[in-house]
Amino acid sequence: VKRAADTPLSANLPETGRVRDWQPLCAQATQLPPGDEPAARAFFLKNFQPYRAANNGEPKGLLTGYYEIELRGSRTKNARFPVPIYGPPKDLITADLSEFGLPDKAIVGRVVSGKFHPYPDRAAIEADGLGANAPVLAYVDDAVDAFFLHIQGSGLVKLPNGDSMRVGYATKNGQPYPAIGRVLVDRGALAKDDV
Repeated sequence: VKRAADTPLSANLPETGRVRDWQPLCAQATQLPPGDEPAARAFFLKNFQPYRAANNGEPKGLLTGYYEIELRGSRTKNARFPVPIYGPPKDLITADLSEFGLPDKAIVGRVVSGKFHPYPDRAAIEADGLGANAPVLAYVDDAVDAFFLHIQGSGLVKLPNGDSMRVGYATKNGQPYPAIGRVLVDRGALAKDDV
């Protein structure tokens, strides 16, 4: 996605500057020979300030990264943006079983005809929607991107006028979460060591 030169690089991190601040450096990076690790290393050492990550004096630690998906969307549904991103459903109930003297566990569902039932799973929600039970925060252009937004738990929806809206995890439907890597291994599409 091409962005205007005066666009902030990150809405959350103003210290990262604007697109124009990075254009000369990005142009230099495109001139690096593909696969030339010494050239890439020299480029980064020359143009960036490294920082040491430490674990309070311990020789080992854990460094994690976080991916924030960026989606294209609209506040209104149309042919280009048909996939809804829902807010929390009004009829979703979380029952804390410990309040009933049962094991300390919560279950999620909804009341239908006076009885507590599991909340619909992803397939049912995608097939039938949630009707008036949940607000639609935005509509996006890609169902796969919406799926990864659900997995990641948060993301940024870029709107046609250039604005963006941040969406994040609010609740769960109570259904078990099968990791996509496990499903692909179970179906034989990937070897366990390749996940």
